[in-house]
Amino acid sequence: MLTCTACREEFATYELQKEHFKLDWHRYNLKRKVVGLPPVTLLQFQARKSEGASALAAVPQEAPVPMSFKCLNCSKSFTNTKALENHKATKKHQSAVKKDGEEKITSKVLETKNDAEVEEAEEEEDPDANISLKIEDCMFCPHASETLEANLIHMQKTHGFFVPDLEYLQDLEGFITYLVEKVKLGHYCLYCNGKGKVFRTYQDAQKHMIDRSHCKLIYEEDNDLYEYEEFYDFTSSYEQPDGQEWEDVEEIEVEDGDEDDEDEDELAHIKTISISETGEMVLPNGTRLGQREYRRYYKQRHRPDDVRECVLAQTKERLLLAYQMAGIDASSTAITISFANKFLNRRQGNMESRTIQEAISVRHKFQKHRERLEVRSHKLQKHPNRRNLVTV
Repeated sequence: MLTCTACREEFATYELQKEHFKLDWHRYNLKRKVVGLPPVTLLQFQARKSEGASALAAVPQEAPVPMSFKCLNCSKSFTNTKALENHKATKKHQSAVKKDGEEKITSKVLETKNDAEVEEAEEEEDPDANISLKIEDCMFCPHASETLEANLIHMQKTHGFFVPDLEYLQDLEGFITYLVEKVKLGHYCLYCNGKGKVFRTYQDAQKHMIDRSHCKLIYEEDNDLYEYEEFYDFTSSYEQPDGQEWEDVEEIEVEDGDEDDEDEDELAHIKTISISETGEMVLPNGTRLGQREYRRYYKQRHRPDDVRECVLAQTKERLLLAYQMAGIDASSTAITISFANKFLNRRQGNMESRTIQEAISVRHKFQKHRERLEVRSHKLQKHPNRRNLVTV
C-alpha cells in the first residue's frame, strides 16, 4: 500500500500516487506541513479555494502603474520594485550607502503608450524602412553615383565587381535592382548566397563581402544559375556561323534492342559509383567512403619498411649470423667479422669488447638498480631504528 504523509492518503497503485503529487491540494498540504500545521481534506481545500477566488473577484483590481527606479548610490536603474528590493539587499549597495551616508533612490512614473503609438514607434524603429534602393548607389559601400554606368565603373574599380556575360544580359537595370534588394533587404552575401553566415543588417553583409573579397557573383557552371535566368537571353549564342540555319533531321526507327545498345554505349564512358572488394564505396573522382564500424582500421598509419641499403645489409647479416649460430651452413654468403664479433660479445656480456658509450650505459643502469635496492632496504635512513619499522 502506497501512502502520502503530507495529505495522509493511501493509494492502491503507483500511478495514482504519481497523479496525486501533481495536485494543488498536495502542494498546499506540503506548505502546511513545513510550518507545522495539520493537513486539510480535499473538500476543505476546494472550499477554501473557491472562497479565495470569490474574494479576489470582489476586490476591484487596478491596472499596475509602470514605474522606474534609480539608485543614485550605485548608478543603476530598475523597472520594478522586486528588482529594487533585491538590489537593496546586496552588500555592494549597503557599502555604497555607508560611504555616502544616506540612501538615495528616485522614482518616476512611465508614460503608457496606446497600440497605435506603439505601432508607429515600431515602424520608426524599422531599420529597413529608410534604406535607399537606388541602382545609382553602390551595393558594397555608401558611395552614390550620378548614373548607373558610373556606379558600375566605381564597383569594378573599387570592389572588383563585374556583370558576367554582359553581351547576353537583356535587363541591366532589373538585374542590378535585384542584386541591391538581395543585399540591402535580404542581408545576403552575393558569393555565399545564403550558405554561409547570417547577417542581421545589410551593413554587416557589406563588411563581410569587402573583408572576404566576396564582391562578386557565384556564376559558375557547377552551381545553380536559374536565379539569374530571367535577366539573360542566350539564344543568340545558339545560331550557326556564316548565316547557316539548322537542318531538320529525319527520325529513323530503331528497334528496342538497338536502342538499349546505343544507350549502353553512351553510358559506358560515364564514371559511376562502384563498390570495392572490401565493401567501400568508390566515387567517380576516386574518393573512397568506408563503413563506420571499420574506422579504427582507417585511422591506422603503418610505418613503411626501411629500404635503405645499409639497413637491408645489416638485416641480412643478422639473419646469416642467426643461421650460423643455429648450425645452418651459410658459407655461400659473406658475413663481416666485426658485426659477428659485436653480436657475440653483446650476447655473452663481454665487458672488454664494449665501446665507451655502451660501458657508460651499462654502468648507469647498474647504479640506478643499486640505488633502488638501497632505498627499498632503507640503507639511506639516518636513524637506525627506522629500519625495523618498515618491511620490504
